[in-house]
Amino acid sequence: MSTATVFGLLDTCNGSESRFCIIDELPRAKGLSNVDAANAARGDRAAHLYPADVRLRMSKEFGGTELADIVANTEGLLLVHMRVKRIIERVNRGKIELIPVPIHDHDDRLASKDYFVVNPLGTHDVLDLRKSQIEWGNKKTRDVIHVEKMVLAPARLEKAPELFRPKESPESYIISKNIARELVKLRPKITNLHYLDIFVL
Repeated sequence: MSTATVFGLLDTCNGSESRFCIIDELPRAKGLSNVDAANAARGDRAAHLYPADVRLRMSKEFGGTELADIVANTEGLLLVHMRVKRIIERVNRGKIELIPVPIHDHDDRLASKDYFVVNPLGTHDVLDLRKSQIEWGNKKTRDVIHVEKMVLAPARLEKAPELFRPKESPESYIISKNIARELVKLRPKITNLHYLDIFVL
């Protein structure tokens, strides 16, 4: 059995299976066009931004009507079904917010109350900056425009939790083999679990 350390960069916007819905807007609430929930895609605390009547709505332009375990969205959110949330809650050892958000269908009717925005708090300095491909705005102040290719630095991963955001790309979500292993055990089989990259160290 391999003893390699493996991490996966999650794809939260994969709409390759047309039967599954896509979310293309921030959460809504009564009296608001949307909730200012962008922080949940950057690692800042965001639970306090979500009113009791918050909801997400399936896109009318993209995707289908079925709900996957990991819901594709264009807002950079990690949006998961309760059974995925339970695994993350059990395995992960880092600080995290798990924010319940009902999902409504195309006609704004309730489709499910069993979904959560997973918000790993903070970021972790885990990239090998020499080997990673990064477009810098100002390298001295480490202002990043875009990370084209991530290369993890093994020595920097010792204190990283099982789910985390890299410092130079806080909108990204990286999970450990420990979480991934539990996800693939789910029955029925987990849906819409895709990776942008796999890191074997």
